[in-house]
Amino acid sequence: MSIVKSKDEFIVDYESVSRLCHASGEPVIISNEGKDDLVAMSLESYQCLVSRFELYSFVSSGMADIENGDVKPFAETIKENRTKRGR
Repeated sequence: MSIVKSKDEFIVDYESVSRLCHASGEPVIISNEGKDDLVAMSLESYQCLVSRFELYSFVSSGMADIENGDVKPFAETIKENRTKRGR
């Protein structure tokens, strides 16, 4: 269930909204004149969300490589990496 606070609640009691974002780990929707307008979330939750999007992007890219046949054996990749690092 979404947590919604009005713009006035956000302005007047920022600390309470901030604590709510951190405690719940969920975004808080800020409404303006009865309409949803903005979303506030803790930095930790934001960074987690961005990390997820980055991971999904890497997985999607890898899946596209597989579909396009752009793959090579694992042992070959390890050998190349070791050669590059001088091992």
